[in-house]
Amino acid sequence: MMKKLNKKLLLICCLTALFCIQNLSAQISTPIKNNKKNSIDSLIEKKMDQAGIVGIGAAIIINKKLVWTNGYGFADKENKIPFSPTTIMNIASISKTFTGFCIMKAIEEGKVDLDEDINHYLPFKVFNPNFPDEKITLRHLATHTSGLADRYPFYTDSTYVYNGQKPEPLGDF
Repeated sequence: MMKKLNKKLLLICCLTALFCIQNLSAQISTPIKNNKKNSIDSLIEKKMDQAGIVGIGAAIIINKKLVWTNGYGFADKENKIPFSPTTIMNIASISKTFTGFCIMKAIEEGKVDLDEDINHYLPFKVFNPNFPDEKITLRHLATHTSGLADRYPFYTDSTYVYNGQKPEPLGDF
């Protein structure tokens, strides 16, 4: 149930952001935060109500510059803690879309090769303990075919850290 809700939430957030960006061009001549009556705020709040979303953060970047950001609803509804642009969220599987896009862009620009050993790009050694002589490639990682396991005990709440306070360096992990 929670996975379906998270996917629905992420889809709504992405669609809302795209809709807002498309309609933003008419508002660019006036400061975004001063144009509240017919603004992004009312649209996002309406979509949140329709979807039953408790809290959300949003941002708009134009020409590589952050031009607007806001938080809506609650980060913690029970304790009435508002959701802000700095509220930390677990981005989970939505990051796969952006990672895939970035990998393909880097391939297009000749910066990486899908079939090159990932150790060519990393400052530490990665290998599959079950097949130590086989290379692991970006293609393997992107298609979840490296044979590496990311389940318990490795993929737990302890791997989610805040404020850059990593429990151990990535290479050691």
